Amino acid sequence: MSTLLDLLLAEEGRELLRPRRSREEVHLAVGQMYEQLQRKRPTIILCDTPWEWSRAVEGARETQKGRAGLSQEIWRRVQEMRHADPPEAVPAAAHFERARACREQLDGAVEKESQKRGQAWQAPDQHPHWYDAVWLEREKAPAGLDQAVKGGLLYGAAYEETFVGCMVPQEVRRNAAGQWHAEEGPALRWEGGALYYWHGVPVPEQLIENPETVTRAEVMQERNAEVRRCYQERLGAERFSELFDLQEVDADTDLQGRRQQLLRTAHGDDIAGEPLQFARVTCPTTQRIYYLCVPPHLENVWAAVAWTFGKEAAAYRPEKET
Repeated sequence: MSTLLDLLLAEEGRELLRPRRSREEVHLAVGQMYEQLQRKRPTIILCDTPWEWSRAVEGARETQKGRAGLSQEIWRRVQEMRHADPPEAVPAAAHFERARACREQLDGAVEKESQKRGQAWQAPDQHPHWYDAVWLEREKAPAGLDQAVKGGLLYGAAYEETFVGCMVPQEVRRNAAGQWHAEEGPALRWEGGALYYWHGVPVPEQLIENPETVTRAEVMQERNAEVRRCYQERLGAERFSELFDLQEVDADTDLQGRRQQLLRTAHGDDIAGEPLQFARVTCPTTQRIYYLCVPPHLENVWAAVAWTFGKEAAAYRPEKET
């Protein structure tokens, strides 16, 4: 069975991935780890979501003195492994960098969701932690730690009397490029929480679960340009055009007979203070229609299309597009 690390770093994208989740295995592995570290078996708390885990960690800190000192010891051992000459079985540094990037993306997503929930969040800076799984099978690693990760441990905080862990999500969905993405439902789902992504961009739950309820005001209030692009792609060209009451400013036909349009919203943007403009273009490969946001001062459709490629209008008008 694959660990979450394997799934997040897989080269080949798959629509639905089910991370391994075995509470029994994590319980046994954590007990083995404490035994090797010559500690008494702790009370083991395994949480279903990162947000539940964060609350449990705060509770453990209040009842047990200081930061998770045992986690510091584990972290030190893993650091020693990381800086040692890795054997052939251990992936190269590039693999570790990719794993760290995945960790930062996941931690950032959890932190944003925590802010929405009005909950404080601090990603664990010590171990055990899933993204170091590739080093945990080394002999210097505390026995049981690698098995805990393989069993589905996402985050862990090790105290003298208590171990607080968080299980990996029940589902991880990605597109063919390996980005978190799901057109129906969440991209990452836990028993008591979920994160929604559209081709690697975090988006509101409403856009995925109930796109028919999205209003023009909600899209206009979105300050992130990438999220706005996701709205356009998810809603579709026709719905997006109707939602914004787009009016034609200029139009022409390219050399392949496709109609290109420069469109302007009938209503001003509350953020920009003026109407939005879009170049309506057709992808030559997929034939999908896209609305690309362009500066409001442009009046010519070819100037608008050229702007999306970082060119002047005179330098654009290819005879063939690929």
